[in-house]
Order: sequence, then structure tokens, then C-alpha cells
Amino acid sequence: MELSPQLKQVIGHMHHYLPSQAPLKDFIHHNTLHAFQKEEFHQGLQKASELFGYKNYLQVEEYRLLLKQGKIDEELLELKLKEFIDIEHQAHYRMMLKSGPTKSKSPKKIGQIRKSWKKQYNIDMDDAVHPILFRLLSSYLDQGVSTWHFPAGKKGFIESLRYLEKTSFTSLFRSDRVRNFFQQDSLNLDEILHILLGSKDLVENYIYDQQFAHPGWSGMVSFLEENKDALIIKRPIKLKELILLECLLEIDVLDQRFANKWKPIHAFFKEEPLDYFSKTSLNEDSLLNKIWQEAYEWTFYNKVLKAIVRNKPQETKNQKSFQAFFCMDDRECSFRRHLEQLEPNCETFGTPGHFNLDIYFQPEGGKFVTKTCPLPVNPSVVILELEKTEKLKKDFHFTERNQSFIGNLFHTSVLGWSSAISMISSIVGPKMTHLTNSANKHMDKNSKLVFQYEGTKARNGLPIGYTIEQMADRLEGLLKSTGLVKNFADLVYFIGHGSTSVNNTHYAGYDCGACSGRPGSVNARVIAAIGNNQEVRKILSTRGIKIPDTTTFVGALHDTSRDEIQYYDLGLLSEDIL
Repeated sequence: MELSPQLKQVIGHMHHYLPSQAPLKDFIHHNTLHAFQKEEFHQGLQKASELFGYKNYLQVEEYRLLLKQGKIDEELLELKLKEFIDIEHQAHYRMMLKSGPTKSKSPKKIGQIRKSWKKQYNIDMDDAVHPILFRLLSSYLDQGVSTWHFPAGKKGFIESLRYLEKTSFTSLFRSDRVRNFFQQDSLNLDEILHILLGSKDLVENYIYDQQFAHPGWSGMVSFLEENKDALIIKRPIKLKELILLECLLEIDVLDQRFANKWKPIHAFFKEEPLDYFSKTSLNEDSLLNKIWQEAYEWTFYNKVLKAIVRNKPQETKNQKSFQAFFCMDDRECSFRRHLEQLEPNCETFGTPGHFNLDIYFQPEGGKFVTKTCPLPVNPSVVILELEKTEKLKKDFHFTERNQSFIGNLFHTSVLGWSSAISMISSIVGPKMTHLTNSANKHMDKNSKLVFQYEGTKARNGLPIGYTIEQMADRLEGLLKSTGLVKNFADLVYFIGHGSTSVNNTHYAGYDCGACSGRPGSVNARVIAAIGNNQEVRKILSTRGIKIPDTTTFVGALHDTSRDEIQYYDLGLLSEDIL
């Protein structure tokens, strides 16, 4: 599907503003304002508010209450006022801060043109189009939850829908005109938009209005277009295909209601299209918010800095009882502080929980590799699991036999009663079952991990394991980034984290974000094994990091929901340490 230069520019620009919405199997701390990161902070907040309607500040009443409560220092408020406002306007802004009227929020720019359908024809396009659009998207992108796979899914989104259209008794569309459009190999998005809009001047505004009516879905399509390996079951899809389908569905709705008697938006939209991305200076409201917010933040900074000065750290021995690396996750940070309070002579470090490893993990018997490093990082190696001692149990309710008519009837009528018994049992006496998603199941604690490169490659073409030089690079980067380059304790822990949950669609958010929503067990175990490798230590010694022979690294996993720790490879510890 060829696009005009105008459409190429609009869609290319839109990729930057859509959220990087990864599928739920991957977890990422997403900045919803990432498109404005190049702007000055408050300028970016104003643009985001004007364009998308985001609420980026507290309400004026809330700031005034904080001032009354002493959480905003009045001297700092006056200081910030003088810093940002020239002297001749300070009196006006001082009055506006303390007692000025509050203003109602201006309407967001995005969405105004598309509302014209409702004004002119009394049609809510979102209600009419989204139900079928979202069902088609979710069915096409499905990763094995549904009983049947989407037909011809490897051909691409539009081609798969065409195949479905040709081989079905019914059609996706009710309009003959749209049905004929859809089957044309030379289907042109510019022509479809001209039918809807009647003018090229409205194209950019309309597409933004349309796609930001469902930014999550559009963001996921944009993400999958740019990250083709993000899905385990490959589903090629492009943002222009989503826009094309949605435009066709909109024409279909209008044709169904009015036959061919409706007119494009240009015929009744007489206003000038808005420039969504024009350069603007801070208006009065944004300047007031800037003063309030800066005073609020600096009040907090001053309190923290004063507390640090007053509470000097206690002197401890040079030799630490132990050292431990934790993820920067807030759950792990609280754990670190608790340890330091109980044992003042220990030393803990915060670092991203993938421990500087860019890896895929393939469990024994697994068909696919699992990414256990941050989402933007491209893994360079695969870590294999061998000699697994524990087998994952299966539930007879969830088998392929249930998908046939006879099997489904038998399991429902005969074996279905056991579900009631299991449910009552789990309520009376909760316990771990084979349906529990446990972080400890991510990797068998007694298995063997292949993490050193021996000349073999995985099915995806990446080498299996690191070379000794690569191991030294990863460990050196981790140690230097945290400052631990000398005075090593006899025991140094690398503690990943994960969680245990049952029937939780947001399970990835309970594991380690730095490991793409997986437990950090593999990373912790591998980085500890790398640290114990004598060849790696020799290389680090030449780089100024001398790890004593008495130091042993231990990998572990902290289950944050059960507050339990699983240790790995304890056989490496000497009897003196044990």
C-alpha cells in the first residue's frame, strides 16, 4: 500500500507521539510524556496539556492548601516568583498566586475535527467502530489464549482480513462500496481519506484525532511495527493498516446509515485546521503553575538535604559482614533499608535488576526464548537451561481435549464438579498449586545454566552464552556503576526479585521491570557465576578491580509477595561460610 509524501510524514511523526505500548507479556516503566522530552520541562508540560488534555499539575486550590500546611515554603515561593517573573509584573503574579480566580481548563486540541460527525449526523464514530475494530485487532494479535488461531496471520493484518473476507459466508462490512474497496489490491489510503474528508488540509488533524481516540491500541501497533520480534507468535502489522481499516469501517457506518447521501467533513467543517505542533511560549496559567511547582519541589529538597546534614552516617568497620546487590524497585529498596538497620555493618547497592546482562533465557523444553533485560535493550546472547529436575504440572481442565465437542461435554459434565471442590478447598486452606504463577518456576534452582560461549548458536542465530571477555565487560560495568571496586566482603549477594500470583492479567508488573516483567532469578544466578569465574577475575584485575580469593558471589531470588528468598548454587560456599 503506497502512501503520498504527506501521509508518510504524518504517520512517521505519529510514531513519536504514540505511547510505546508493549504487550502485557513485557513490562516497561513508560513515560507518557516521552514525546516532549526535548522541550524545557514546563514548556513540554504545557504542550502536552494543550494537545492531549493531560493534567500535569495540581489544582490551584491544592497548591494554596499546601502553602497553608507549610508544605510549600512562603520564602521559596517568593524566591521563585522573582526568579521567573520580571519586576514590573511581579505584583500581578503575586496576587494571582495567593487569591487570583481559578480558570476552567481549555479544551484539548486533539479530537475536535472528528467530533464533527456527531454534530452533523448524530453519529458517535467511537461507539460505532471501536467494538469491531478492537475485536479484530485482539484476535489477530492473540498469542495463544484463544482456541483457534487467526487464519493466515503470517500474511499481514490487511491481507489476513482479506483472506477472512474471501473465505467467509458473511462480510466484515455492510456496505457494497466498502466491500469492493477492500478487495482491491491497489487500495489507496489517500483516496479513502479523500472520501471521508474531501480536503488534504484536514488529513493530519483527522488521523491524530482518530488514532488518539484509542492510544493504547494505536501505540501497541506502532510498537509492534518497529519491534517485529516483540511477539512470540509473529503477527506483522503496520500503523497505516490500522488507519486504513478504521477509515473503511467509518465509511461503512456512514454508508449504512445514509447510503451515498452523506458529505465529507470538508463540506460542513468551516474552521481552519489547528496546528497541533506549533511553537508556543508559556501562558499565564503555565507560569503560575511553574512557580507553584518549583516552590513545592524545592521545599521538599531543602527538607531532605537538611535531614541528611543533621543525620550523619555512623562510622562502621572497614570489613563488611556481607554485601548485596538489589534491584532499584521500591520493594527491594525497602528491603535494603531493613537489612541495613538490622545489620549496620553490611553494605547494599541498588542497580537495575537485570544486573547489566543483555540476555534471552530459554528454559529446558521451552519452545521460545524469554527476554530478561530492559525492553529497549537488544539481547546479544541466549542462556540455556539444562538438566531440569522439576517438571511443571498440568491441570486436566486446561488441555486440548477440552476443545472438541465430546471432550468439552465430558470434562464439563463429569470432571467439572472437581472444580467446585478445588475452589472451596483453596478458600478454606490456600496453598500453592500448579495454577499458581510463581517466580520460582521461572527457572529450576537445581538446573544447569549454559552461560559460557562454546561455539554454538541458538535457533534465533544468537550465540549461546558469553565469551570470557564479554563476561568481564558486563561484571566490570555493574561493579563500577555501583562503586564496588574494592573492599569486597567474603559474601556478595546478587538478589533478583519476582512475585507469586494467581489469575492475574497484570502479573508482569509484579516481577522485575528491568527484566521485561520476568523474575530476576536467571540474571542473578548468571552474574554470580560470572563473578566466581577465575578467568573473569584475572581480566578484571588488569582493569583495577581485584576480587579476593576469599570472596564468593551468590545469586538469589526474593519473592516479594511471599517475602521469601531462594538461593542458588550454595554448593560453591565453603564450610567456613556455611
